[in-house]
Amino acid sequence: MNIEIGVGFGELKFGLSMEEVIAKLGQPNDQEKMEFDEENTTMLDYDDQGLNLYFSEEAGKSVLYYMEIHDKNTTLYNKELFTLNEAQVVELMTSKGHNDMEKEEESWGENRLTFANELIDFFFLNGKLATVGLSKEITARL
Repeated sequence: MNIEIGVGFGELKFGLSMEEVIAKLGQPNDQEKMEFDEENTTMLDYDDQGLNLYFSEEAGKSVLYYMEIHDKNTTLYNKELFTLNEAQVVELMTSKGHNDMEKEEESWGENRLTFANELIDFFFLNGKLATVGLSKEITARL
């Protein structure tokens, strides 16, 4: 499936309700409730599809606001993301005019590339892309 920055991933669009997502993907492998930034968040784990989907309460319903993507068939700008190394991801993003990159090493050992204006993070472990984090708004980021 293809990432559309600020929109979603394939047929999964930000703002879909939890019920709409379950109707599209079926029941998740796991579901977890947590608190983030003093808000209740529900995470649906679709291990078989390489997805963790996060929902927050908006206007009385749970809506999709953040995705962790592990699907090895993921594309962005017609490139297969999980075949790219860190330098190639930077080259892809900057070639599309996304120059607001920050790089940080996470405490658990992954290197994170963040493109804040695009609300997308790329997590690398041992030089290989492990996860893509995609958000709809900066306040909802994990």
